[in-house]
Amino acid sequence: MLLLAIAALFLAATVSVALTRIPWCDEAWIASPGFNLAVHGKLITPVLAFAPDDPKTFGLNQHTYWIMPLHLGLQAGWYKLFGFSLLAMRSISMLWGLAALWSWFLIMRALTEDVDIAILTVGLLATDFVFIMRAADGRMDMMSAALGYGALASYLVLRKRNLNLAMICAHSLVVLSGLTHPNGGVLSLCGVLFLMFYYDRHSIRWRQLVLATVPYLVGLVGWGLYISEDPKLFLVQFGSNASGRLSNIQTPWLVLRNEINRYLLAFGFQAGAPPIAKIKVLLLLGYLAGVVGTLSVSALRRRPGIRVLLILAAIHVLFLTSQSVKHPVYLIYTVPFFSALLAVWIFWCWSNPALPSKAVALAVAAFIALQLAAVASVVVRDKYHRSYLPAVAFLKAHAGPADLVVGEPELAFALGFDSAFLDDCRLGYYSHVDPRFIVMGDNYRGLIEKFGHDSPEIARYITTRLQSEYRPVFENDTYTIFARR
Repeated sequence: MLLLAIAALFLAATVSVALTRIPWCDEAWIASPGFNLAVHGKLITPVLAFAPDDPKTFGLNQHTYWIMPLHLGLQAGWYKLFGFSLLAMRSISMLWGLAALWSWFLIMRALTEDVDIAILTVGLLATDFVFIMRAADGRMDMMSAALGYGALASYLVLRKRNLNLAMICAHSLVVLSGLTHPNGGVLSLCGVLFLMFYYDRHSIRWRQLVLATVPYLVGLVGWGLYISEDPKLFLVQFGSNASGRLSNIQTPWLVLRNEINRYLLAFGFQAGAPPIAKIKVLLLLGYLAGVVGTLSVSALRRRPGIRVLLILAAIHVLFLTSQSVKHPVYLIYTVPFFSALLAVWIFWCWSNPALPSKAVALAVAAFIALQLAAVASVVVRDKYHRSYLPAVAFLKAHAGPADLVVGEPELAFALGFDSAFLDDCRLGYYSHVDPRFIVMGDNYRGLIEKFGHDSPEIARYITTRLQSEYRPVFENDTYTIFARR
């Protein structure tokens, strides 16, 4: 009953965010191939304009190779069943969020042999601001993470009953996670290999290792068949998107600083955030207390299951730290471990007679309340209805069916991925398009500023074109719409 109540609370919070949070560029880029596969039978991304200085945009009207294919295929099937919409896309992540919560219940029950700790872990995770944001997002991260956590859970649960079954299930889920996002695949593979070595290194035989390779061969064949349609294009697109992921590994202090900044950005210190948002740093401090508290208690460190949890957490944290791409979306691979360690430490504090149980309960309640308040702030701002839809309404009222609109990619969710709309942040510098309307949002403004440093000729072209050929006709706190003079 507690788990059902937690799941209901999680779904209520996630659906509320999904209905009120403004869409963003990644969701549109990832939705486009899924939509086109469902509607036209082609895994293409025509919403994104070609740019020679961005190799992942090469050949997007022929194939989509720059991201892994499994989430795209699932999208297509989902849209066939329920129709295409922003909420339909986000609902995929919601369901995978439920799967991740169930996996964490199984993981913690197996590691701690304590159902209460497992339930508290699920409760902390289901109300976590970062976790809810990812579950209400159309990207593939929640699906990849849930499959990875499912791999850990299946091995821990099945290994004592049937090691062969544990191997095949765990490694199958590793492959599915990797075909959804490489980060999930690498992390779940490392996690499962560690569990195999830690628990069963003396029991595993060659036949079981051979059995474990079967899912990888099947996954490789399936992905390889799609790659074989245009191997050169695959190398260009996928290679471009994957390049530079470890570019700062030789400067560890810079890597560490950037990793700390990733957490600070996610917990209230992003540019433009109101001062009150910085209160979310208390959540980060709470997680830090859980990690430090668990490490500082020798009785906890000596427990084999807790030791396994700490090592798995270290694997995930170190992997993310080594990455040069510091986007907050990838915290879905570390925050669940922080929730689990915090749950372990909370139960130790609760059972410690030197600490008043009422104070511990009050601190936990305050922590969860702050998490939900952070979620509520997104819902109350409701930028989807207050900023996004008014801009879309203006375009629909003034742009004809043949009038080209160039702008932030998320507008395609409302204008249509088959409409006269194009995401071209260079405003025709390479594509030579002549749009009737140009829509500038935070993403385009940031890219133009970046062009000013990296490609000043493109920045000058954009500024000159907006000033000489267009005039602003609509503006709100997120978007400015320019119409051709």
